Amino acid sequence: MDFDELCQLVEKHCKALLQHKGEIYFGSQSALSNPNGIALVDLNPGGTGLDTLSQDLVHWEKSQQRVDSVAYLDMCWHEPFFSERRTCERCCSSLEDPELGHVHLQPHQKRVLEISRSVGFDLRSSLAFNAIWLQTKDAEALVDLLNKLHLDSMQSVFCTYFFRFFREFFDKCNTRLVICLGNGEEESSFALFRDALAVPSKEVRWVGNNFKDGKYFVHEGSNKVVYFGVPHPSRHAFSDVGLQKLKQLWLEVKSSSLQH
Repeated sequence: MDFDELCQLVEKHCKALLQHKGEIYFGSQSALSNPNGIALVDLNPGGTGLDTLSQDLVHWEKSQQRVDSVAYLDMCWHEPFFSERRTCERCCSSLEDPELGHVHLQPHQKRVLEISRSVGFDLRSSLAFNAIWLQTKDAEALVDLLNKLHLDSMQSVFCTYFFRFFREFFDKCNTRLVICLGNGEEESSFALFRDALAVPSKEVRWVGNNFKDGKYFVHEGSNKVVYFGVPHPSRHAFSDVGLQKLKQLWLEVKSSSLQH
């Protein structure tokens, strides 16, 4: 998929939202054109300072750094630099260090990198999104935004707009593993996909007896896709048991996709 195709899908499914502030895609251009079969999906962008979704597409197209750049490795997440889309001095030094090759990582970024290394995939070849692209600084602001959209919940806005995009996008990119960053029963990317796909609770498999071990379900559509919910990396580390299971599932779906 190229950038123009991404824009066409955004216009097709989410045109009514383009004047709202937020961020659409924060993976690399190379991941779009040659995806590895993995998508990482968080909930929604927090903080302040983002442009409208329409402007985000314009900035993304013009940015030369986006060819191999991914937010988990190359974007400074330290405030106020993050909200201003600038890079602090410490992160600049880390980017220039040939032994690191990434910014000075925040805990969230560090845990995502640890997951990719443990499971065995390249973050720069992985798709990266929020389930809901609209930026809200807190829960109260999100409620206000939903009211303006005449929707009553995060699930409603996800199913009305974003799920339709993801369903087509994942199919076009041959996505086989969706790693949901956050696995709460409500208001997590895992819960949004679970409910949108009408997955019965008996089909959600817990890896262990703790949310830090993760949980997952398998959806059989045009492709077999595993949706795996990990504890949110901004607050919790993923357990070794969960990492081992995620690695096993990735090897299985990757092998299955190579056989077709």
